Amino acid sequence: MSSNLLPPESCINGSIGVVIVGATGNMGKEAVKAVLAQPDMTLLGAVGRRYAGEDAALIAGEDTPCGVTLVSSLVELLSSLKTSGALEPYEHWVGIELTNPTTVMEHTNSLVQAGFRPVIGTSGVEEAQQKTLNRVLTSASLGGAVIPNFAIGAVLMMRFAKEAAQYFDNVEIVELHHNKKLDAPSGTAHHTALSLSEHHPHPFNAALVKEAETITGARGAEFPNGVRVHSVRLPGLVAHQEVLLASEGQLLTIRHDSFNRQCFMPGVLRAIRGVTTHSGLKVGLEHYLQGKE
Repeated sequence: MSSNLLPPESCINGSIGVVIVGATGNMGKEAVKAVLAQPDMTLLGAVGRRYAGEDAALIAGEDTPCGVTLVSSLVELLSSLKTSGALEPYEHWVGIELTNPTTVMEHTNSLVQAGFRPVIGTSGVEEAQQKTLNRVLTSASLGGAVIPNFAIGAVLMMRFAKEAAQYFDNVEIVELHHNKKLDAPSGTAHHTALSLSEHHPHPFNAALVKEAETITGARGAEFPNGVRVHSVRLPGLVAHQEVLLASEGQLLTIRHDSFNRQCFMPGVLRAIRGVTTHSGLKVGLEHYLQGKE
């Protein structure tokens, strides 16, 4: 990999060096712009199969190039950054993973091996993988995060739903996303469904009639704690979720809507800064919501 793929000296403006994996996707483009705008961060590299060889800022929609060239190989980028000495000016190195469930762990392992603190915004990191990653990060004295949803409003939606769930025995979740989302249910719905049990010792929906589905899946996916999740995929949507909690004669609906991907960026920046403050893996943006930015 040629040295012109490395950021010029004029781009060095902060103590956190950042690599974005999946920089040409919708989330990745917003992350590129967000990182470039931070005085304490520097975009060290951007990985995306599309537009390799192009300037990352221009592909993200900025008017001015940043000098960081998109590359197709994370392994080659990390090797080039290390051997060139480009990492030395930075106190912390953080890698943002925004690709898909089939490549997330491969990329994460490469980042950790290179000494980067991973911020994973991709669904598909299973509980067993999280435990393994936690052990690896703790051993290396590195911090990392799996973030089911970067929207601060979505995190608050989950927090309020968890608080309310202790007063209700019947809960269902409806999550709605764009029709190009690869996984169902979403990571947010999965995280929400499991977290609802924290203050609720008995299974949800236990008193409901066990109906016979005339079409398989009509009643959604059922989690071990009894919470059912329904996934909707339609063009035009971004990310939406509602938690419906019910008892006799009443219904409480807690809903969050993301209308664009800019709303995720404050959470992305909090996670980048947050993983520099601890070792081991944290799951959920709620760990980084103390105080205002």
